[in-house]
Amino acid sequence: MRDLGRDARSVLAAIERGMKNHYLVPTALIAKFARMNLQNLKYHMSEIHRKKLVYHENKAYDGYRLTYRGLDALAINCLVERGSLASFGMIIGKGKESDVYLGTGGPKSSTVVVKIHRLGRVSFTKAREKRDYYSGDRPSSWMFISKLAAQKEYNHLRALHGRDFPVPQPIDSNRHIVVMEYKPYSLLNHVQTLNKPKRTFVEIVNLVNRFLANGIVHCDLNEFNLLINVDTGELTVIDFPQIISAKHPDARFMVERDLECVRRFFQKRFKKSYNVTADFSLLPTNDDKISNDETNLGVLLKLSGYSNQKRDDEYRRYREDILRAESQWQDAIDKGL
Repeated sequence: MRDLGRDARSVLAAIERGMKNHYLVPTALIAKFARMNLQNLKYHMSEIHRKKLVYHENKAYDGYRLTYRGLDALAINCLVERGSLASFGMIIGKGKESDVYLGTGGPKSSTVVVKIHRLGRVSFTKAREKRDYYSGDRPSSWMFISKLAAQKEYNHLRALHGRDFPVPQPIDSNRHIVVMEYKPYSLLNHVQTLNKPKRTFVEIVNLVNRFLANGIVHCDLNEFNLLINVDTGELTVIDFPQIISAKHPDARFMVERDLECVRRFFQKRFKKSYNVTADFSLLPTNDDKISNDETNLGVLLKLSGYSNQKRDDEYRRYREDILRAESQWQDAIDKGL
């Protein structure tokens, strides 16, 4: 990516633009968007294709589309130009929906975490059923939905960090990548012993209650999304694309499921069982009051469930949108378009 010239980046950006309406972007359209003649375009296409930044097909017509690697190149270049990212380090996490790296960046060139969303992996086809990433009226690709997921996570982190929740400070975001503060803590799943396990469990429940008091539910709170300072017991919560409003019809179920996940982990790892549960009296009951409360994060972030009609209708509809998008994407592949 360091050897990628300005013209090559312009070609990648032109393909990205064309992918809004094409599965494979015609060569002539790429040349038009990149403002480049076909001879120069062919030269740069050869370079970026060799680096596996694009996929090429010449069946129905000569066309290209970005690979995730090409999208990485565009996003990383923007983050570097803005001074938010200077270098990449080791990979510290590889999950079903993202890859997480250490890096350096920010105003002080400090250690940062670089989270690259990669929805649509075979192991994560359930994303369309569990994530409120998309509620628009037109179908879209997994690459587009990855961008939405990253933007949602960045916005959620900004709002939560602004209210002093124990979350990493967001630094920047571009396309499907989020750069955030690095917390030198241990993943709870990696911790074998705790000095005061009950205190830690109670603090997790208190965090859930604090989320509820601010109108949100995490929806994926478990040992893989909790960081802990084993010396002080300080907790940090991570992974926020999927949060919903506390007014969502499934809010209580999601809270109970989150706490049950944590409870099972404590039983298995530390041989401790605690009956402490969330304060469900914090779940909203007055719809009109919540809908007009701009201090409520569920309202402020327009999370699924924050209103009775419009957003809830979108939440129910987005699953059909994503299923249709995936179906059209597969049809295009089958037809060679």
